[in-house]
Amino acid sequence: MAIPGAGRLSAVKPEGFIAISLVTVLIILALAIALERVGGMTPCPLCLEQRAALWWAAGFCAAGLIVQRLPGSAALWVFRGTLIAATAAFAWSAGLAAFHIAVENGWATTACSGGAQSIGDLLSTDQSRPIARCDETAPFLGISLAVHNFVFSSALALFVSAPLWRERLLRFGRSANG
Repeated sequence: MAIPGAGRLSAVKPEGFIAISLVTVLIILALAIALERVGGMTPCPLCLEQRAALWWAAGFCAAGLIVQRLPGSAALWVFRGTLIAATAAFAWSAGLAAFHIAVENGWATTACSGGAQSIGDLLSTDQSRPIARCDETAPFLGISLAVHNFVFSSALALFVSAPLWRERLLRFGRSANG
């Protein structure tokens, strides 16, 4: 039994998936910083937490690109670990974005709804930085930034994990064929 699309997946190298994910997440982060610094948008604590998860994902992707060049089977396992870690970081960002969407729509509440700040922000030494409320929608191209982040983080979680799924599908195809 042949797996549909397995031939196309096997043509893409695993480092290609992680490199594209790294470039994409860096563009997303640059856009978020530009919207804050140039566009005048003030991030809320949930926005900053989502951004932190994306920075972790970028770090794991960069580590994966470095590790995949090392020789030996241990490097392969470490590379797989970086793929899993990057997938988890993207999924964490998507989960935070989903919660943020719920807060924006009044389906959930958080410490930063209604103008209160999070504990981390209260302990921060930089009190000059304004903090936005989490229940206020920050639109970009007519859609909440939390929705944008949910879509991109979810897609990147699936995309960066594609080499792991491809490996499983190819192994399944070989065992199914005999």
